[in-house]
Amino acid sequence: MSQRTVIITGTRAPAALDLARLFAAAGWRVVGADRLRWPISRLSKAFVRHHRLPWARDDHRVFADHLAKLIDLEKADLLLPTCEEAFFIARHKKRLASMCDVPCHNFETMARLHDKSRLAEVAGGLGVDVPETYRAENRQGLENALERLGTDVVLKPSYSRFASKALIRPNAQKILQVQPSAAVPWACQRFVAGEEFCTYAVANQGRLTAFAAYRPAHRVGKGSGILFEPANLPEVEAFSARFAERHALHGQFAFDMILSQDGRWHVIECNPRATSGVHLFKPQDGLPDAFLGNGEARPSGGPPPMVGLAMLLIGLPRALASGRLKSAVGDWRRGQDAVGRPGDRGPTITQWLALAEGLLLAARYRCSPLAATTVDTEWNGEALD
Repeated sequence: MSQRTVIITGTRAPAALDLARLFAAAGWRVVGADRLRWPISRLSKAFVRHHRLPWARDDHRVFADHLAKLIDLEKADLLLPTCEEAFFIARHKKRLASMCDVPCHNFETMARLHDKSRLAEVAGGLGVDVPETYRAENRQGLENALERLGTDVVLKPSYSRFASKALIRPNAQKILQVQPSAAVPWACQRFVAGEEFCTYAVANQGRLTAFAAYRPAHRVGKGSGILFEPANLPEVEAFSARFAERHALHGQFAFDMILSQDGRWHVIECNPRATSGVHLFKPQDGLPDAFLGNGEARPSGGPPPMVGLAMLLIGLPRALASGRLKSAVGDWRRGQDAVGRPGDRGPTITQWLALAEGLLLAARYRCSPLAATTVDTEWNGEALD
């Protein structure tokens, strides 16, 4: 049997790096693709080569044409998106899936799951609570939502990521700054107090084939985790299985969950793409087979994975400022870096080059370094005709 080939896109993400290592360990030939010149994965030994992609947001048809050529060139068996380029791949899934397997939900499903305003519609009635949520397309709509919910709310753009623009229990001044529109709608969600957990899952033709859960013990700002404490959450796994079946999912998806003090689970957000839960899997856990529907994968345990550079530059300084340095240092010592691994230290170098490239992009496009990581791939509800 000839060696199978997978093309993994979005190799700027640490999750893509660990997916590549898992596929390589399972005997696959792994090819990377990203628009960035120095994605974090570029020097990893898991890849046989890297290709540069055009901007997905500039012209999604040119982007799809380039991917089709790559599939043909590399004789790929699998095209695996990881970041928000998944939306543009989903838009052209029919064409790309005629050339190889594409574990990615269809575009209409991706759009529904990505819309923070439609959470109750997509997740209601599946065994967990969904906070009351309203969509605001103008100031009057926002004021109407606040009349119903009060000010103990979370406000966030309906199409957003990393919680970078989320306003948690905002004061009146912050609320006044929110200007929803039809082009940029906002979600107004009732605030739920409790402990936050995150999930990562894979579905194959509506059947849950992989699941992991974790607590983001340290974060970048209000959103992205950088140290991931594994968690065993059977109720949330059962909810994820029902969700995958309801929406006939085929690909990766994830939830942000809150466990309130009364022991009830609340789903507060859905992300139809890869997340940091990938880092919890080891080669023996069989994640590549889960994408093909040939088995089921669950993490076998181990030390909490972390993004070591982010912990060093962000996690520990924040802990020092908040008086939690001793605890954070303990977490650092327990954690295992998801970027630099024994026998594969190349990404330890490229993470610094990726950081520099990200800072240059942030300066060029006048955005935060975090926003710069998706400036070419994020999809915010625009028509892709």
